[in-house]
Amino acid sequence: MRNTIILTKGTQREYLSVGTDGDKIENAYQSVDLSNNTSVLEFDLSKDSQKWAMFDGEGLEIEALGRIYCIFGEDSITKSRDGNGLFLYVNLKETWYKLAKTRITTYNINVATSPEIDHIDRHMVMLLGNSPDPLFINGIRVTNPFPVGTARYFFWILLYDTGWSLDARYDSFWPDGRHDLETDKQSVLDNIRMLQSLFGGMLLWDSKNRRVALVDENKYRAYEGFKVRYRHNLASIEKKEDRNIITRLNVYGNSNLNIAALNGGRDFLDNFSYTNEVLEDIITNNDIYTQQSLLDWGRRQSVFYCRPRYTYTVDIYRYRHQEDKAIPQPVLGNLGEVMDDDITITPVRQRILAIKQNVFIDHDCTVTIGDIIRTFEGKFVDTVENSDKAGDAITEAGKVPGAIIKGKTPALEKAEKEINDTIVNTASEIRIELKDVEKGLETLVSITAGQIRTEVRDTENRLNTSITQTAAAIRLEANAMESRLNSSITVTASSIRSEVNDVDRRLSSSISQVAGRVDIVVTSGGQVRASIIVDAINSSSVTINAARVNLQGYVTISSLGSGGSTNIDGARITTGTISANRIDVGSITTSVINSGRVVAQGGSFSGDLTANVTRCNAIQGVIYARGGSSSTMFWNGSPVRLRGVQSSGSGTHQALCTT
Repeated sequence: MRNTIILTKGTQREYLSVGTDGDKIENAYQSVDLSNNTSVLEFDLSKDSQKWAMFDGEGLEIEALGRIYCIFGEDSITKSRDGNGLFLYVNLKETWYKLAKTRITTYNINVATSPEIDHIDRHMVMLLGNSPDPLFINGIRVTNPFPVGTARYFFWILLYDTGWSLDARYDSFWPDGRHDLETDKQSVLDNIRMLQSLFGGMLLWDSKNRRVALVDENKYRAYEGFKVRYRHNLASIEKKEDRNIITRLNVYGNSNLNIAALNGGRDFLDNFSYTNEVLEDIITNNDIYTQQSLLDWGRRQSVFYCRPRYTYTVDIYRYRHQEDKAIPQPVLGNLGEVMDDDITITPVRQRILAIKQNVFIDHDCTVTIGDIIRTFEGKFVDTVENSDKAGDAITEAGKVPGAIIKGKTPALEKAEKEINDTIVNTASEIRIELKDVEKGLETLVSITAGQIRTEVRDTENRLNTSITQTAAAIRLEANAMESRLNSSITVTASSIRSEVNDVDRRLSSSISQVAGRVDIVVTSGGQVRASIIVDAINSSSVTINAARVNLQGYVTISSLGSGGSTNIDGARITTGTISANRIDVGSITTSVINSGRVVAQGGSFSGDLTANVTRCNAIQGVIYARGGSSSTMFWNGSPVRLRGVQSSGSGTHQALCTT
């Protein structure tokens, strides 16, 4: 059913569609890629969708645009919240990905009489292309209907008892040749991809009917009329040219296996069908162990590399015009025709390599048409192997010695002893490990659909660094295990955080930064250091709520504007000079009061004035005993009598008193 996603779980069946109330589905895309052997269905589902519960638990199968998908691998289900609410991001794999979780033990060799092998381990595949011995699969002797060593022979074995079968529609298009297949502890899907490397061809999966075929691209040239035309169904077009041309190809297999014995003594293949210029390079496939297999594989690579390769990426409207509904739609693996006078000059008919289409929107579709591109894994292996081989093999005179062809160079033999390397490619991960045993160095690269992680280890000095990258964050880490020091930096779209730790000394520091704030924290023994708080206060103006401050103990305030210090100890204040407009106190007790003069204006002194010595230069105004004649002024316990008033001659008068 087109423009609909079908959910099946046991006997329950539900439908997802943009036109159905309550489904709340967005951004639904199916992406299938022939070159990289990928098939993914992804979409966003709102928490308000009535179908949300279907994605809990196991057993769910999802059908879209003729393919069956399942929840499999990392990052299949991601729950996230944004300004529009809670969403479920779904990233589904086509059901054949599950063959990565299936193992097989199979052989067609008589262990008792074979000089090459003395036992068969569990999950070992030991299939010889010319063996007359019986075939065993998981301990059971079986009869294979296809010729020994052919592609269909191997596929029939690998799919045995998996529920998958060979697609009879492509019986006449399987690649020719006979090969050996020898692997250990690899999944069924890993073995299938290795067969594709040995025989060549395209893997065409039919998950709805659980069948598969390996199709020779030179034999299978199906064209059902799909055309991309400018001003018709073509929205945009991009053309890429690969001019990495090789006309003389040096081909190597495992352990420097070469093709000289089967190729007239020549270790290379020439193909000058495009140009007569000698353009030489090296290519290696470590999965090939026999000369015939290497020669067959090398010939296919020579045809591929001897000329330029073109790839067209086009955005199309599937049904822009009513008459387009009569035009066949793109089918992965079939041929398609591109017509754009400004880009292609003449109509180009090439392979449909990839299709990305919106499940619900017909005019949202991108198609890639061109030469089959070799996978990332193959390019990476060739690059690493060829760079190592070229560096070791080329002499000072710039020539390649014969040892690289007929055996191993001394440098290669030494490297083989010292360096171990592993490259694992499964449906869910590409994993690369490099080890230099003598130097104690290790490098790990892990690539999944949702994460890239690299790590470098120095086992001798116990050091390691790592970088982990996801769509949401990048994290860098460095560790010194001997000194127990570590540091990290984490970067997201909204924040940056760095941290340094000294585990033995229980010291740590961190810096956290967001758009409106930067926090710096240093801890010692698990607590924030006092100096950090003081530095923070000293660096800027800080307001402290006094009601929440309780100071206990002796307090000293120093470095004031006029120098000196003030000590506050409980109920006592010790200081130098107090300057104030007014001081209100209950009483003043002192040994000496020194004053130039005391002026009382409109006021009075009452009560007792007690002092050992009182010196007054002048008393201005009127002195009287308040409260009538019964009040008496005393000085040192004796009544004070006014003796007279003396004039100073300058308008000032003095009161003369006696006791």
